[in-house]
Amino acid sequence: MSIVFHTPFIDGLLFGSIAAATDAVAVAAVFMRFPIPDRLNLIIEGESILNDATGLVSFGVIKGIIFSSVAFSLIDTSLSFLWTILGALALGSAIGYVGGKILNKWQGDEYVNFTFSVALAIGGYVIGDHFLHVSGVVITLFTALLLIKTHKDIFTEARVAFHKYWDYTGLMTNSIIFFSDRNSISH
Repeated sequence: MSIVFHTPFIDGLLFGSIAAATDAVAVAAVFMRFPIPDRLNLIIEGESILNDATGLVSFGVIKGIIFSSVAFSLIDTSLSFLWTILGALALGSAIGYVGGKILNKWQGDEYVNFTFSVALAIGGYVIGDHFLHVSGVVITLFTALLLIKTHKDIFTEARVAFHKYWDYTGLMTNSIIFFSDRNSISH
C-alpha cells in the first residue's frame, strides 16, 4: 500500500487490517449452495470468524497508534495485542466451559439453554470489552465453542435447535459487524 500509493507505512497497515477480514457471511452462503462436509464447514467458518476478530483487534491497535498522543512502543503494542487476543481466548473459554457444566447440571429446556447461552455470550462480551479491554468478539466465539463442546447432554432435538439458533445468531452478528465496520470506515 505504502509503496504503490505513496502513503505512510502506518496507513498501509491500517488498510491491511481492514482488508484482511474475510466475509464470513459470504463464506457461509457459498457453503450452503454446495455439499460441503460439516466438519470442513465448521473449520472454514471458524477460521473466518477468528480472522475477522484478529482483523478487528489489529485495526484497534493500529488506530490507537495513529490517533494516540502517546509515543509508539513496539513492546507495549505487542503486549497490548497479545493481551487483547489471549485474554479474550482465556475468558471466553472459561465462560463457555463453566456455562456448559452449569447447563449439564441444570437440565433446563431448550429455551432456558438459549437464554443462558445468550446471557453468557453478551455478559462475557461486556465484561471483556468494557472492563478488561480484551476482544469481545473473540470472547463470544470461544464462549460458544466451549459451551457447545462442554454441554454434551443436550438431547438430539434441542441440540439441533441449539445449533440452528447459534448459526442464525452468528449470521446476524457477522452481517451487523460487516455493515457497521464498513459504515464506521466511511465516516
